[in-house]
Amino acid sequence: FKDGWKLGWNHRAWRIFLVDLLIGTPAFGVVVLLMGGLGVYFFANRQNIEGAFNAGVGIWIALVVLLMMALAFVMIVISMVRQYIIRKIAFDDVGVWEGFRQGWTMFKQNIKHTLLTWLILIGVGIAFGFALMLAAILLIPAYIVLAIPGAIAAAVPGALGYMVTSLFAGEVLPWIIAAVLAIPVFFLVAFSPLTLISGVYTVFTSNVWTLLYRDKAAEAAVPPPMQGEVSMVPPEIMK
Repeated sequence: FKDGWKLGWNHRAWRIFLVDLLIGTPAFGVVVLLMGGLGVYFFANRQNIEGAFNAGVGIWIALVVLLMMALAFVMIVISMVRQYIIRKIAFDDVGVWEGFRQGWTMFKQNIKHTLLTWLILIGVGIAFGFALMLAAILLIPAYIVLAIPGAIAAAVPGALGYMVTSLFAGEVLPWIIAAVLAIPVFFLVAFSPLTLISGVYTVFTSNVWTLLYRDKAAEAAVPPPMQGEVSMVPPEIMK
């Protein structure tokens, strides 16, 4: 665990975390602004919901839908650019802003192969979703077997939460805290086979992007032939 922590959480991982924070925070803010405005409006007119639906609100709802679709498209593009940004940071040890700059440049230079890779992974993801549903059904006996160690593991944080909360709370709150602490641990252990399968798929998709990145980085590292330079490739191979 100690060695894994050092490998997985270092200054490069921190920079990748900042990249995700810089990407996700504005997107989350836009969603909250668009959806929150509608929520506040309907909450303020909760006594007269039917009267709240007028032409102006209809236009606002249509505008929100269009903006959400545009945001979804932008986030898809950003998700593809991110694949290059985080690998620039991880492999070349560049800073956050330099990773954005070089990642965007690499994306623009390889947009066709990036889009094709993304489309292929979409198809693979759909097939994996069906396979995961089938595996979830076939693994029901494993869930039953793992329910026992899951209950034992969940009892530890649940009991601790109950004992600590019962010192200053009534009868109901300690049970709620115990359930909040115990249930995630139980599901984590009982459904660990699905977590394993999902983890393998995550490693697969990450490796696909890494192979694409390494291939394109290697192509960019090869200098173009100088003007007038004689090619060393035999003519028959060129044909």
